[in-house]
Amino acid sequence: EATVVTVTRDMLYVNGDAVVSVADVGASSEPVVEPLRAALDRQAATILSGDDVPREVTVMAEKSLPYAVLRKIVASCSAADYSKVSLAVVEREQALLAQAGA
Repeated sequence: EATVVTVTRDMLYVNGDAVVSVADVGASSEPVVEPLRAALDRQAATILSGDDVPREVTVMAEKSLPYAVLRKIVASCSAADYSKVSLAVVEREQALLAQAGA
């Protein structure tokens, strides 16, 4: 079962739970977003039973997301040992908000 990171203009969600604002991600000088990495670790602990199971994550973001923010999100997924990262682009934020449950 893949974890979903949804990114709206304002907020990052992990499986519908708000984690960190996009502004905070963009303002950070760190390559890894620690609140996101921690949320991904918690999510993996609840859905995965063994260490040998590859962790999968799908990042759903609107097409206007700055590349620098996307790069930090992907780096955070990698830091949380997610070995398969898929990217999905959503053209309308309303669709993202519906996905995130916001």
